[in-house]
Amino acid sequence: MLIGTDCEEARLNVVAAHDCLGMSGRLLTLSKSRYYVNHPRFVPNANVLVNFTKVWSGDLDLDRDEPDLQRLADVAGEVVHVLHEMDGRFNYEDHPRIERAVATFLPEKVEKVEKVENTCDSI
Repeated sequence: MLIGTDCEEARLNVVAAHDCLGMSGRLLTLSKSRYYVNHPRFVPNANVLVNFTKVWSGDLDLDRDEPDLQRLADVAGEVVHVLHEMDGRFNYEDHPRIERAVATFLPEKVEKVEKVENTCDSI
């Protein structure tokens, strides 16, 4: 549980994420598998973490959203990780699997962005 200044910092990071990416829960398409065909860097139900704390979740298209994710890292002054849904929810809500990040953004530069695996087969 976050307390004191950690709680305030997390709240500010959530506000920054909403400013950069829009409201949490964003849905880019009703057909995730169809969208993925033309957008291979699509991450459905992504989790965005700042300083290891989830601040946003929703659909991301890294081709479109990469500049906004970088801006979030710059504004927060912290590392931003993008995780698949299953790596940051359910059994991993308290301990997200950062090592499986789809993309990691450092303030001022992009550290790594990899092609997203097709996770839409089961949708």
